[in-house]
Amino acid sequence: MLSNAGLARCDRCGDPIRWTLTDKNRARQAVNPEPDPEGTRAVWTTVTGTVMSRALDRERPTLEAAEWQARVHVSTCTNPPVRQPRRSSGAARRQRPGVRPARGQGWSR
Repeated sequence: MLSNAGLARCDRCGDPIRWTLTDKNRARQAVNPEPDPEGTRAVWTTVTGTVMSRALDRERPTLEAAEWQARVHVSTCTNPPVRQPRRSSGAARRQRPGVRPARGQGWSR
């Protein structure tokens, strides 16, 4: 049984989450606090109490030692973040202020 110590609440839906650090780049990753056999993350606690996670991928597809399987919280959040559309960088680019346009683009002597 996992400890309830170190649990936080999701800012969007209010469900309990457990923050982990990824093993590759030490980025914060929220996972659901209970083990899930459908999860894509292997989670473990270091001897210093840091909760770490790694992806279950082709290189290491099974759990090792004291790891448990968890699901990323974003996949089950009832109020997930809205994805913002990307801005196009095409012909509609505006001119930067204070930059003189190239020859033939507006200024005349």
